[in-house]
Amino acid sequence: NMDLVRSAGDIMDAQTLIVPAEQSVEALLSRSDNEGRLSYIVVADGGRVSGVLRINTALRHASAAAQSDIHVGEVASRDFIIVLENDIAFDVIGRMWRHHAIMAVVVRGSAPPEVAHVLGVISKEQIADAVADSVAVYPP
Repeated sequence: NMDLVRSAGDIMDAQTLIVPAEQSVEALLSRSDNEGRLSYIVVADGGRVSGVLRINTALRHASAAAQSDIHVGEVASRDFIIVLENDIAFDVIGRMWRHHAIMAVVVRGSAPPEVAHVLGVISKEQIADAVADSVAVYPP
């Protein structure tokens, strides 16, 4: 399956926002650059990646009823892995499965990864797209 031999950099979503952990959820949701679409957020704390978050319709509705002083760092998931842009997609999928990760943060360079090196994320949506692309190669 050649599409899963592609690199993490090939299948990642580069439309990723990087926000500080202390930013309020209310301020994040009011940003004009994420309205009306699914957004992937990488949460930064002191120059390091501290969490990930998906902004979707459910979060928008839930936050409308929540306190306005909730910070992004409080709701971000710690269930993520860090991968290099040249890592093989199939290996990334295996690592995500083993670590029960909801996302892989794709970085340039080597350890230790810093927020400045973040290139994008891989979530289940990007994995599904990569698998669908590989199936499309074999017409019915």
